[in-house]
Amino acid sequence: MIGLGDYSYFQLINNTFMQQWMSRYFHWWVSMRVVAFDIAMLIWIVPLRKALPRAEPERTLISEGTATRLLRELLGSMREITEELKRISRSK
Repeated sequence: MIGLGDYSYFQLINNTFMQQWMSRYFHWWVSMRVVAFDIAMLIWIVPLRKALPRAEPERTLISEGTATRLLRELLGSMREITEELKRISRSK
């Protein structure tokens, strides 16, 4: 939050004052915007470098044998439907 707040602060000041009236006098302000963004990114990178806790394996909903049996039944039904559609298309 600190990095994002820092970057937002610089953007707010830039959009309010610097961009319209003072940008020709303060060329260094563009560099400050870039530095503020880089600092925000560095602050975000630090927590992202930490390892995530190991995820526990999820509980299976159905057993492998049941899933295999249901898949075979489904494929068999699909084959029967395909054959029926082929038969219907030939009869027309």
